[in-house]
Amino acid sequence: MTQAVVASGRLALVADHLVLALRDADASDGASFVVSWYSVAFSSTAPGGNLAFIRSAALPDGELVATDSPGLDRVLRERLKPRSWPLDDAERPATSATFERSPIRDGAVTARIVAGAHVIEVAWRDLGTPLVAAGRVGGADAPWDTTTVLIEAGGWSAAVDGQPVAGRPFPNHVWDGWFGRPLSSALVALAEVFREVDA
Repeated sequence: MTQAVVASGRLALVADHLVLALRDADASDGASFVVSWYSVAFSSTAPGGNLAFIRSAALPDGELVATDSPGLDRVLRERLKPRSWPLDDAERPATSATFERSPIRDGAVTARIVAGAHVIEVAWRDLGTPLVAAGRVGGADAPWDTTTVLIEAGGWSAAVDGQPVAGRPFPNHVWDGWFGRPLSSALVALAEVFREVDA
């Protein structure tokens, strides 16, 4: 039997990360709709739970932060908030929410977030071939090494309070440094394991 390799560094976070960012057909940058949802199974510094960052013109303020774990939001919001599509108000209070998500079934994941008076429904369909990847994330002052399973979606849908959201996913160039190419902004990241390393 081959001996296991024990990874170095302190375990910081274990999570799934579901991202759906859409852009209007006539736009060349930015995102008009974003769901960036972390489902955290383990954190070394915060309780587990769900934390989602949502942008939509259908919301009264245009965006919200939703969570079922205030401690997770308090400790890890700064680390987990979207960098590619930053919030207009990164300090806004979080809205208490419930989260539902299907397993991958027939090449799709469906999800539903109920945050206050608002219902956000999203789906990732026609999931592609999973990529198993490892690399470094975070700033130079606090880097994390990570391993993850990344699955791009060829199909998608989104609705806010029952009203369909327009727009399409687009190439997300944040991945250029890892793969030499962008990945879709409709992306399911599973079993992300983050380890603290020396800066």
